[in-house]
Amino acid sequence: MLKNTLPSPYDLQKKLPISHGISLKMVKNQQDIQKIFTKKSNKLLLFVGPCSLHKIEDFFDYANLFKKLSYEVSKNILLVLRVFSEKSRTGNGWKGYLYDPYLDSSFDIETGLIQTRRLLLELNNMDIPCSMEFVDPLAVTYLSDLISWGFIGARTSSSQPHRQFVSSLSFPVGFKNATDGSIEPAIQGVLSSRHEQSFIGIDEHGKICKKHSLGNPYTHLVLRGSSQGSNYDKSSVASAVEMCQKHCIDPKILIDCAHGNSQKNPLKQIDVLENVLQQILEGNSYILGMMLESFLHLGNQPHSLHPVNGISITDPCLDWNTTEEVILKTNALLEENNLVHKDEKVFSFS
Repeated sequence: MLKNTLPSPYDLQKKLPISHGISLKMVKNQQDIQKIFTKKSNKLLLFVGPCSLHKIEDFFDYANLFKKLSYEVSKNILLVLRVFSEKSRTGNGWKGYLYDPYLDSSFDIETGLIQTRRLLLELNNMDIPCSMEFVDPLAVTYLSDLISWGFIGARTSSSQPHRQFVSSLSFPVGFKNATDGSIEPAIQGVLSSRHEQSFIGIDEHGKICKKHSLGNPYTHLVLRGSSQGSNYDKSSVASAVEMCQKHCIDPKILIDCAHGNSQKNPLKQIDVLENVLQQILEGNSYILGMMLESFLHLGNQPHSLHPVNGISITDPCLDWNTTEEVILKTNALLEENNLVHKDEKVFSFS
């Protein structure tokens, strides 16, 4: 077995520190997010961005478009950018930019960590709140200080190490239902990570240590569907709410418009968003928002050394023009329905 020493989280954070200006922007965004989570703001949350990060230049092109749109819809919608540098895999496959930034199986993890942190710093400097799926618990220590919302994927929602480190985080983290569609593992993840935990981890200097967390009150459920079918409809959401309440959890739910809910058809995400938006406009206050997989161009392409610019190399994504159109229509509907009585709300996405 080959071993290569990596910089400690402290060394990387010292090399790429958070400036005072970035810190102020992050605090403001995290306050806005917390208001939505605690229902002190009725803005809709939308987590939008590529399935995975694979080329920094393309990502910045996307981020600039994202920033402009975010400002346009800011009265009714808080856009949070998906910056997914790790990919959880059922079998073998490219595990993400953090592990293999050159796409050539050289696995230059140090470069992946450095470039991912540098990207997150620049995005936060642009006043863009960032979300990330956490796959490897060790990687969290390097990057979590630049994240405003986290996710635990369908393959790891039942993982005890993931529940433990989530309990030490201070921002919202969503647990996705399992790949077979079961919600119970995710709900148990939400419940477990809200409590104090003692566990083995690494400190900022990379040393193995005992950690004791205070619990994370901002954990929640994400419905992402499965190979067995979708779970974004009224009945599925009502069932999820009932299960949360059964476990004495205040139901706060995000709907993932991709994955099992779209059966990985990127255009189907629009139908999912339309359905969920109608539920919200009809008064469902348990739904915090939605997740959309979107990039510069429609679809996806095979992993290769020289991928076509702006197209996902993992799951298929909506193109930017369609994404922008859908979000602007969503914003217009929210604006329109905020002006009428709840019982008289109208809905038309066409």
